[in-house]
Amino acid sequence: MKVHNNKDICNPQNERIKHKYRMYLMGPKRLDKKTWTKIMEHIRHYEELNDFAPLLPLTTDKIHNYVGNICAQNLSLSYIDQNMKILRDFFEWITHQKQYANSVDYNILPYFSLTNNQRKMARAPKYQESYEIEDIFQLHKASVTYKGKKELETKSSELSQNHYIFIQDYSG
Repeated sequence: MKVHNNKDICNPQNERIKHKYRMYLMGPKRLDKKTWTKIMEHIRHYEELNDFAPLLPLTTDKIHNYVGNICAQNLSLSYIDQNMKILRDFFEWITHQKQYANSVDYNILPYFSLTNNQRKMARAPKYQESYEIEDIFQLHKASVTYKGKKELETKSSELSQNHYIFIQDYSG
């Protein structure tokens, strides 16, 4: 599947559904513009990968094709995981709309997901730099031989606030 760069391509039926969803995000969900704009971009990406086919009815084949296509695009797993969650929420909202309720089977929504290993990789924390014990002792020494507030603030800014609190707790 190719991604369309033309913003003018759309499916009018999809646009009506997306407009109602956007009103829901702005109204009852009370999301700010930046957030609901990103959500709508994810839904647009789903449409692009499906060549702007009608969103409804949603079938497991459509979901499997989409998951395969988005995973083949060499995007980050965290982006894909976020995209899947947004689409699950979107189609779950559709299941609660009377006029669309019969078009989406609630039981197929979990197919919008990654494998367990992919999900773990997508949600893994970033590498966090740790400090050498010598740096921590140096800060401790600076706090004991406190020569002025300015010097202590300069040295403590080099280390994280957590390490500084740790030293204060154990310095007596």
